[in-house]
Amino acid sequence: MSQEIDIVLAIQPEDREELESFLQRLDEGISPVESRSLDGATLVTALVTVTVTVIPPLKDWLISLVERRKGFLITFEGATLQGYSADEAERIISLLRAQVDDDSEGTGEIQ
Repeated sequence: MSQEIDIVLAIQPEDREELESFLQRLDEGISPVESRSLDGATLVTALVTVTVTVIPPLKDWLISLVERRKGFLITFEGATLQGYSADEAERIISLLRAQVDDDSEGTGEIQ
């Protein structure tokens, strides 16, 4: 049985258009919101419910972000994951897939 988890995507304001494009692909009416952290940094955030159908476009978006930015930082389940390559983006997607998939085919395993 598939599950779902909520994640918050937080990006720099200059990447807002790409985030909006990704959210439109999900077709769930999610709109990014500009927020300011306590240290004064402005971020664009969106709450996304990750399901098995969200994994493929999320993977494409992360890989695109890596290729453009040459790195990203994800905090998930208390662990900070830092990616600098498409392979690391794949590993992070595997972690998310393990959380939302029943893993009956072993797709959530990290190697």
